[in-house]
Amino acid sequence: MDELMLTSDGESRRADAARAWLDRVRRSVAYERTLRRSAEARFEAADGLRAIDYSRDAVSGVATGDAIPNAVIAHESAGEAIAAIADEAASRIAEAARAIATLDDPYESRCLHLYYIDALDTWDDVCSTIGYTYDGVMKLHRRALVHVYDHMPHIEREPFHQAI
Repeated sequence: MDELMLTSDGESRRADAARAWLDRVRRSVAYERTLRRSAEARFEAADGLRAIDYSRDAVSGVATGDAIPNAVIAHESAGEAIAAIADEAASRIAEAARAIATLDDPYESRCLHLYYIDALDTWDDVCSTIGYTYDGVMKLHRRALVHVYDHMPHIEREPFHQAI
């Protein structure tokens, strides 16, 4: 046990702060994936736009001739905005991945990475991936949360520590 973990209460506060931060990162992972899929879908939809074929008998159109270029511009700008938001989420994820990678214990690091960065669906998936029992993974997870607290961004840490 580290010298900095003097009380189980202090340990709990550190683990809770780290868990809250990593839960936000995990939500960012899901959000970033959703945004990227949305941007890709928008670009694919814009790729299918074609000009009006006036050689056909029934021509339907719009009041202005700028409809297709305007649609392409709208799709591209929406896609760029989505990509910018996704990039911001990706930078938070990368920051968390770096913090997790600095842990001394490779099993702790792998446990946190699998659940929070790779965003495996359940803890059972983490258990089967690293070959631990559920109880073993939960103990490993708690220990890893306490240790990652020292590596997480200062702004995410608990602002006030109670005196001992």
